[in-house]
Amino acid sequence: TFCGDGICNGGENCSVCSGDCGTCSSEEEETTTTSTHSGGGGGGGYTTTDLSTTPSKTFKLSEGEYTRFRYQGISHKLTIDDYNSVTETVIITVESTPKTITLLKGETQHVDVDDDGTYDVSVTFSSTSGSNVNILLEVYAEEETPEETISEPITITTEEEPEEEVIEEPEEEKTFEDIIASDEAPLPTEVEKGSPIAIIAGIILLILLIAGAAYYFLHYRHHYI
Repeated sequence: TFCGDGICNGGENCSVCSGDCGTCSSEEEETTTTSTHSGGGGGGGYTTTDLSTTPSKTFKLSEGEYTRFRYQGISHKLTIDDYNSVTETVIITVESTPKTITLLKGETQHVDVDDDGTYDVSVTFSSTSGSNVNILLEVYAEEETPEETISEPITITTEEEPEEEVIEEPEEEKTFEDIIASDEAPLPTEVEKGSPIAIIAGIILLILLIAGAAYYFLHYRHHYI
């Protein structure tokens, strides 16, 4: 089998042998020229995608096919080792130094292709097309960690209602008769000096003293005469 025999088989596809496989559709144009592991069929040619100029590209590959890409001036290879259509998983080897990854459909893994301890490319199993798988290869972009914002505590202030002013009404002055008539009348021992009761009591006491003195004087004077 060879390109030009009128049969699209082996490693032939629209990119390497349009005479046998026809013109590529818009989706198939995203596929670089590939060849099989054995290098047989389809002329065995391929093109290399330079990620420095094309940082993101989708490759349409079938099981056993590979594509080449260049990262920071060094050529690497991405090979489809196995595709399971039932579990929708694909096993891929990325090399220079071989690194094998297993991807579920829609999954992405990051790969360190130059063994410097940091990720270089991201490989995504984006979709399928018949027996082919569409693999998105792109330069690794470090995921930004959202900055943690510390919110200041919110202080809720409530306006206090002003206290109602209590106006004390002046007490009515009580007369002597009111005090005597009420239960608040003071005991005799509590009678204040200068009050009407004290004055009356003093007058009565004075009259009694005068009367007693007069009686005593008249009684003893009559006795001695």
